Amino acid sequence: MNKVSIRILGIAFVGMAMAVVAILAFSKAWLFGDSQTKFAGNPAACQIYIMHEIDPDDSQLVAIDPQTQAVTVIGPVYKQVEFEGLELHPVTHILYTNTSKGGDFYKIDAKTGGLSLVGILNFTKVNSFTFRPTDHSLWAWAEERGIITIDPETAIGTLVHASLRDAKALAWNNEGTLLYAAIDTGELYAYDFAKKTFDLLSDNLPKETEGFSMLSDGMLLGSTKDEENNLVIFTYDLSVLKIAKSLALQTPYADTEGIAWLASCGNPLP
Repeated sequence: MNKVSIRILGIAFVGMAMAVVAILAFSKAWLFGDSQTKFAGNPAACQIYIMHEIDPDDSQLVAIDPQTQAVTVIGPVYKQVEFEGLELHPVTHILYTNTSKGGDFYKIDAKTGGLSLVGILNFTKVNSFTFRPTDHSLWAWAEERGIITIDPETAIGTLVHASLRDAKALAWNNEGTLLYAAIDTGELYAYDFAKKTFDLLSDNLPKETEGFSMLSDGMLLGSTKDEENNLVIFTYDLSVLKIAKSLALQTPYADTEGIAWLASCGNPLP
């Protein structure tokens, strides 16, 4: 091969490399938005955070003011990304979520919607997760696998309790002794941390419950969608195993994939 050929090949290689870089940059901007949506580490405030699924594959983070019931869109539409689950770290108040297919585990900026990749989950189809308040460990549900723990710094998961059920919502009680799980059929189960058991408690949850947060008063905060396609936020009284109060909101952001609320902010539906 002569020098001219080598030079031509070199120029072609550089051109291809520049094209790949440009495509990746465009794809990243298209998916995660512009510089105004970068992850800046902004923590959550006293708002109800919802991860909304835009049919069929896009997602949008929104916040609901519990006082005015105003719904605010946060950040860009996450294109061609279906996020599953939404949770707040109990100390840093940073939001977390993950993709349903690729298993990408992210931190979310609560003000800009910007994303910061933590890692790739080694379990597929992780539908919901929650932090245990006593030791800040992260627990999740992997579809057709069961309860797992996740390292929030590396995204590496470990199976804790095997189950073929599919839980769309998880929350620990404030004592860190019971992990509550909502099953698609409207059943509420509890995993006992000491006994390592997983038992049915009730069957009167909304069948499409898609997210839990534990309140400081010991009630569960949940989200679902009613027959009129309204977003429904409800509290569930664990002492009597019944819905205590519900709020229906007419909003286009009703298809929830997770809910997050700071326990220190009290009960948003008093």
